[in-house]
Amino acid sequence: MSGDGLTDFDLTKAISVHQKRRAPVTILLKQVACPLGYGVVTTDEEGQITQFIEKPKTFIQGKAYWINTGIYILEPEILDYVPDDRPFDFGKDLFPMLLKTGVPLYGYAADGYWSDVGTLQQYYQSQIDMLQGKVRINLPAEVQVPVELVQS
Repeated sequence: MSGDGLTDFDLTKAISVHQKRRAPVTILLKQVACPLGYGVVTTDEEGQITQFIEKPKTFIQGKAYWINTGIYILEPEILDYVPDDRPFDFGKDLFPMLLKTGVPLYGYAADGYWSDVGTLQQYYQSQIDMLQGKVRINLPAEVQVPVELVQS
């Protein structure tokens, strides 16, 4: 999992699907309207990934895109593809290479809340989402939610 994501995905469900498919790689996906800043994934009807575009520069307004959430289920042998002598990014380097060499990658359309909290604006929005109950998270009982947040 990437360290800049907030989610309440049921990972046991995703692992179960991964195991049933006998997939070497499963990438948890979320649908968004604006894919800029994310890896965009295209799958076939069985969920096998046919295309992986890391951080596209343009997008079509009004279209929904499946994006890489940064949550992966990998079989141990996949790590053999990762060099230990240089920086190596999964989205930019590993997944395109695996697709090119014919290693099957699968997408899993996860249900639930997911947010990339890598920007101050999105971190703030995620805090509001937690206080409004949009993400299943156990907040301490002493947290007082301002009335204006509950009503918005």
